[in-house]
Amino acid sequence: QYALGSLQGGILQPIQQHTWDATYVSDKPNNTIFTLHPFFSGKELATFFPEEQKFLSDEVNRYHLVYTNPNKWNSSSPYEQTFQHKNTIIVLYNLDETAQQPHIDGFFPKNLDEREIHNSGWIICRAGSVFIAVYPLKPSEWIEEGVNWRWRSNEKQNGVVVEVGSTDEDESYQAFKSRVAQLHPEIINAGKAFTVQYKTRHGDSMRFTFGGKRVLNGQTISFHTYKFFNGPFVQSERGSGVVRMTYKNAVRELDFKKALVREWQQ
Repeated sequence: QYALGSLQGGILQPIQQHTWDATYVSDKPNNTIFTLHPFFSGKELATFFPEEQKFLSDEVNRYHLVYTNPNKWNSSSPYEQTFQHKNTIIVLYNLDETAQQPHIDGFFPKNLDEREIHNSGWIICRAGSVFIAVYPLKPSEWIEEGVNWRWRSNEKQNGVVVEVGSTDEDESYQAFKSRVAQLHPEIINAGKAFTVQYKTRHGDSMRFTFGGKRVLNGQTISFHTYKFFNGPFVQSERGSGVVRMTYKNAVRELDFKKALVREWQQ
């Protein structure tokens, strides 16, 4: 029904990156909600392209047309970081005084079945049987556009907390809305160590510091312990060179170090 996905933040792809989004199954177009900082930089591009740095932004803009556009809908940013646990994500932005495009944008399609600016501070949306709630940490405004509502914040230090659910998990839209309306993310440090604390609707405690620790239920999360792939169908240990794919009883294993393919039934 939906996927809430994220990268950890920062610049991983200079032109076409979405650091996070909530995308849902729909027969309507634009079936996604996300936020971003529309960053651009010749220095950023120089880490990916061999041309002279001072010309790169203009050169890329000639071909991609929107690279330097403050209203673009694809962008990486060094000022954006995330902390996701299951179907909840905290997204923080910490722009400094030199940041190009000093604002943050969010995409909300107009064809949502419901989009409510709730008095609890949450933006609560429904698309069929999928529910998405977004909590802006600081003030923002709405700009109406052709196919979407643009959520925009000019606060340089800001962020959102996002909860995603469905009828399978939350029984009904009203039940989901009632649960999230009781939840209130807390900014506990607004200085250089920009920190947010939040307890999810499933009872997990998340604490996230921009440029610092991600703490889940009192335990610090370390990306060094993550597998290279760790999903229901694909598994791989970091540095092993071996990728194992499973579907029902069938297993295929790719060993890139030995250039071998193994298949069996389990």
